[in-house]
Amino acid sequence: MSLSRQILLLVTGLLLVTVLALTLFITHIYKQAYQQELHRHTQGLHLLLAETLTDKVINGKQIETEQLLKQEQQTEPEIAYLYLTDFNGRLFAHTFQEGFPLSLLDTLRYPDGEDNFLHFHTSSFTIEHFSAPLISGLPAHLYIGISNKQLQDNLQALYQQVLIASVFIFVLGVILTIITVKRISNPLKQLTNLVKRFGQGKPIASDEVPLTGSKELNLLGKSFTAMMAERQNLQIQIQSRQQFLDKLFDTSPVGLALCEMDGTLVKVNSAFARIIGYTKDEVLGLTYWQITPKCYMDQEQVQLDALRQHSRYGPYEKEYLHKDGYRVPIRLSGLLIEEEGQQYIWSSVEDISAFRKANELERRLRHIFQYSYEELYLFDGESLRFIQVSQGALNNLGYSLQEMQQLTPLDLKTDYTLSAYTHMLKPLRQGKVPILIFETRHRRKDGSFYPVDVRLQYSQNCEQTLFFAMIVDLTERKRLEKQLAEHRDHLEQLVASRTAQLQAANTELESFSYSVSHDLRSPLRAIDGFSLALIEDYSDQLDETALDYLNRVRQGAQRMSALIDDLLQLSRINKAALNWQNIDLSQLAKHIISELQATEPDRHITFIIGQNLTVKGDEKLLRIMLENLLSNAWKFTSKKTDALITFDRMGDRPEVFYIADNGAGFDMRYADKLFGAFQRLHQTSEFPGTGVGLATVQRIILRHGGKIWTEAEIDQGAAFFFTLVAQAGQTEPQQEADSKEVQHG
Repeated sequence: MSLSRQILLLVTGLLLVTVLALTLFITHIYKQAYQQELHRHTQGLHLLLAETLTDKVINGKQIETEQLLKQEQQTEPEIAYLYLTDFNGRLFAHTFQEGFPLSLLDTLRYPDGEDNFLHFHTSSFTIEHFSAPLISGLPAHLYIGISNKQLQDNLQALYQQVLIASVFIFVLGVILTIITVKRISNPLKQLTNLVKRFGQGKPIASDEVPLTGSKELNLLGKSFTAMMAERQNLQIQIQSRQQFLDKLFDTSPVGLALCEMDGTLVKVNSAFARIIGYTKDEVLGLTYWQITPKCYMDQEQVQLDALRQHSRYGPYEKEYLHKDGYRVPIRLSGLLIEEEGQQYIWSSVEDISAFRKANELERRLRHIFQYSYEELYLFDGESLRFIQVSQGALNNLGYSLQEMQQLTPLDLKTDYTLSAYTHMLKPLRQGKVPILIFETRHRRKDGSFYPVDVRLQYSQNCEQTLFFAMIVDLTERKRLEKQLAEHRDHLEQLVASRTAQLQAANTELESFSYSVSHDLRSPLRAIDGFSLALIEDYSDQLDETALDYLNRVRQGAQRMSALIDDLLQLSRINKAALNWQNIDLSQLAKHIISELQATEPDRHITFIIGQNLTVKGDEKLLRIMLENLLSNAWKFTSKKTDALITFDRMGDRPEVFYIADNGAGFDMRYADKLFGAFQRLHQTSEFPGTGVGLATVQRIILRHGGKIWTEAEIDQGAAFFFTLVAQAGQTEPQQEADSKEVQHG
């Protein structure tokens, strides 16, 4: 039963009891007051009648007395009877209401005492009986019987009024009680529902808490609000703490895992997942036995027995199976914990791969120190005493390891004082340099010295500071350096002699080239001229074979003349001084292309010329270079209907220029022959030429401090790439010197 119903029933019962008690109390008070008033009235009536009737009784006026009594009864209808005795105690006069039982008169004649009231009932009457002597001490008595009918009627009316009032009061009380109970119970119901929701952890807004009604309910609501706020603060603190613990758990560098007794992994952190190469979600689909190699099952059983006996296991070492298939060495330990009647294994797992590698590295280093014939030294950073020395150092110095462990580097490097050596080590200690390299000499046990190259490194940890030195014995190197110096002097003399001879030969070659070119030009012009005259003047007298011979003679003479021109040009390139200025290669290329198009106006070819291709160099030589490269592209695309020639610079390497075409191309196996004089990869009948053009291009580029290379594919075209270092700011004298060295080299 709800509290509101209990309160309603309780208040209703209290109202009923209160109304009943109040009715009885009012009735009792009214009845008592009525009887007291009746008694006073009866006594007054007795006194009044006693004064009137005494004389009549004494005088024996019985009839008058009865008349008087009847008059009095008629005057006061509530009088049930009047009964008067004489002084002898006999009936003198009486009157009574109709229906009054006369048999009671004998009973009423002899009351128990004077001035006594009696109360009695009959089937029809309720009587208040009063008796008193007319004269005190005498037997004459007046008996007065007053009917309580009026009292009964009044009480009946009173009962009705009180009942109506009681019902009204009861109904009003019930209504007020219901209203009051609702005012109390509704907030209590709200609070009860809120408490249920609060207990279930559901969110509650502060405006949902009832803060109206009585002071007690208001105080209760405020207390609940405060409790709710406190709990919310506690929840926030708990959530914050839980988040902090979860973060500690997940960011721990040590792998942590929670698994059930059957090996099912319930929760792991990121470090554990990384150790075996899975994500955390993937790990939760695995069991402990799926990541444990079968060869460890016996060891695992031993650890499980220890866990059951002592509630902990480990630490011990084993391996896990990585997702990629290899094994990961680990060290793990754990505890047996219980949560809600369920047992779990809480494990911490550490990847000891680095530890094992360090141990292996330490073992190898010890092996190296023990057996290496190189000079390796390890000495303390504070005392400078040697800790470990390689066998090679011991052999060279003549000391034993025990003897070396009593020495410091200063015992070997006698050229240094302690302060000077300490000062030299300072940059290493401060981390300003990673390695210190210097040359000095070591003193052997027998007192002899040998030159050494020292490479010194510094290592510091929380336990110890160390220096590691790798020493190279420079004895043999010094001997070789001395021999090399002697050979270098000899070579310098030889080069100077050969250079002088080469310069003389070049001078003679240039003179010969000029002489040959001038001596050959006249006969060639004569041969070509007379051949042309024969064709023009005697063609009608010659057969086709003779004319063909004459044309071949002319072609040979012209080709020989072009070859001489190319040789002279090649000679001038090496001889002429460079005139340095800023050159716009884009404009030069456009002029050359216009000239080429004028020679064959019927050819349709697409040119792509990059903008602002500016360099610093000799305009005359650079024009010759571009003429040769563009003429080659023009020539080798002559059999293409969709010929394309491009001149630009490379986007990712702006210092590199290129001229590319989609012409005949060539086999890259013969690319090394391209830049030699008179070297050709195509037949003259197919593509005419002297084979000197690319050699000329290479010499021009070399004189400008650059280089040239090519890429090509048969029938797919060719691309020539070149650089001109002069554009990067190199000075002219250095460039010319470099060019000459390359040329003569």
